[in-house]
Amino acid sequence: MDRVSARLARGVDRRSPSAHAPPWLRLAQAGRPLFPLAVDLLSRRELPRPTSESAFDQTGLLGRGGRSEAAPLDRSATGSDGDAPERT
Repeated sequence: MDRVSARLARGVDRRSPSAHAPPWLRLAQAGRPLFPLAVDLLSRRELPRPTSESAFDQTGLLGRGGRSEAAPLDRSATGSDGDAPERT
């Protein structure tokens, strides 16, 4: 922790736009432009395999955000908006 804080303090003292705590991280930044290409090539090769072996079922909306998105859809399917009581 002391080495990380020392590197960050040195970066602040030098007014550097970035401070790299592990020394190898600066070298990894050079390879950053290649990561999207590598992911694209690997996914084009690997993703067709599982879909050819078995069919995937659609999961639908997931999590808290999915439930909040599904609520208006459920209300519109039943015909009630749930905001105002019906007047007779």
